[in-house]
Amino acid sequence: MAWFKTKSGIGSLLGLFFLLIVFWNSLFGFYQGVGKSMEPALMEGEVYLVKKNPDTIKRGDIIVFRAPGVKQVHTKRVVAFGNETVEIKEGQLYINGQILMEPYGPRSDKRINQETVVVPADHFFVLGDNRLTSYDSRQFGAIKKDDIIGVVVK
Repeated sequence: MAWFKTKSGIGSLLGLFFLLIVFWNSLFGFYQGVGKSMEPALMEGEVYLVKKNPDTIKRGDIIVFRAPGVKQVHTKRVVAFGNETVEIKEGQLYINGQILMEPYGPRSDKRINQETVVVPADHFFVLGDNRLTSYDSRQFGAIKKDDIIGVVVK
């Protein structure tokens, strides 16, 4: 009889462990940095924790998302929200006509320019910190909220 209780206890413990893993995976995930577009914040090959389905996304958050027409997930920084204007003049980022102070210190270059664009409602404009090598909203446009997987936990 003691053997049955022990085996049942182990089964219950394994079941609880399985449920915890399923719960964890629905809230969090691990992703690996690909490319140099987010250096120095995220290094190529670095593995980072991502909180899935975030309630709020703030300017400056690093997000993981699916870009239109690309299989690989991307990791970029949110710089603007729906209905805001974005412009880059000689490497300086402007949101709604105001210079955005970027404390995370993106790698920039005075040769980088982006004409003024209006971010559609329920979208996010994302840029890589290493602007010279980044494939981001300047090329593929703003990201739909539904395409966001989560926010990098730092």
